[in-house]
Amino acid sequence: MDRFFFTVWPYVALTLFIVVPIVRHRFGGFRWSTRASGFFERPAMGLAAMSIHWGILILVVGHTLGLIGGLATKASWVDAFHWIGVAGGVLAFYGFTLALVRRIVVREVRAISQVDDYVVLVMLMAISFTGLYPVLADKSFGLSFTVGPWVGDIFTLRPEVGAMAGLATISKIHIVLAFAFFAYFPFTKMVHMWTVPLGYVLRPYQTIRTYRRVMT
Repeated sequence: MDRFFFTVWPYVALTLFIVVPIVRHRFGGFRWSTRASGFFERPAMGLAAMSIHWGILILVVGHTLGLIGGLATKASWVDAFHWIGVAGGVLAFYGFTLALVRRIVVREVRAISQVDDYVVLVMLMAISFTGLYPVLADKSFGLSFTVGPWVGDIFTLRPEVGAMAGLATISKIHIVLAFAFFAYFPFTKMVHMWTVPLGYVLRPYQTIRTYRRVMT
């Protein structure tokens, strides 16, 4: 199974991640929507959204540092990833959990939710948990020195499965789930993240007129 998950699965997931959004945007643009639920229970929504977005941003920075540090054997970068990853992971996990509870508890949000809303949140919680557990419970450290070179090999089309075979099972699950999320991502509402509103920056200014009733 290691050979499939660490040599074939990443390419399957990345292909779906890139190709499916292009097809969806080309042939099903009107189904490209965030399905926003911010009209309901706004305090919980705001806290969850803030935690999720900042958590993910911190994790992207941390993983980038860790993977580059592992590939280039920069211990200081891997050290930084260790603590940045913990901070971002805890924040994101909290946001995912709050968002899932909100979808289950708030009647209006539950009524407009679809299956992928729940699946995405459960997947993200599982990815966060399997990433945090080795660090917080097992005190594992320095996995980037193994994973970083493997990720680099993916881009050179020669991933080496041998080194990855020695990882703890929970770390393998973390990586496999992460690529599973990349594969599932374009089939969900999260595909809207591919839409970068560059035109908004260049658009002309808008004139806004308000109607004010004059009392007599």
